[in-house]
Amino acid sequence: DWANRPSARQLWLDIASAAESGWDFSSRWLGDGFNLHTMRTTQVVPADLNAFLYMLARDIATIAHTLGHSLLAQEFETLALQRLASLQEHMWSEHDGCWHDL
Repeated sequence: DWANRPSARQLWLDIASAAESGWDFSSRWLGDGFNLHTMRTTQVVPADLNAFLYMLARDIATIAHTLGHSLLAQEFETLALQRLASLQEHMWSEHDGCWHDL
């Protein structure tokens, strides 16, 4: 039965992940940019998600600092800076002037 094959289960997982991402059936998730059967959502590291996670860590650091939780603030500031460095190292394209998914 096709639906029980590992490749079919992976396709269903990728379709569900794409739907959860808010980028439903975007060519962003398609290996060839056109065909649904080449969907690879779970194999993509999205630049925008990582940017959101960077900003979230910065926000948590700011809130923690405001509330007087300096150790927690420092922990999240460090996490934010690490994520930003990783974004710039792995996802930034100087040639294109923008970040790209991995």
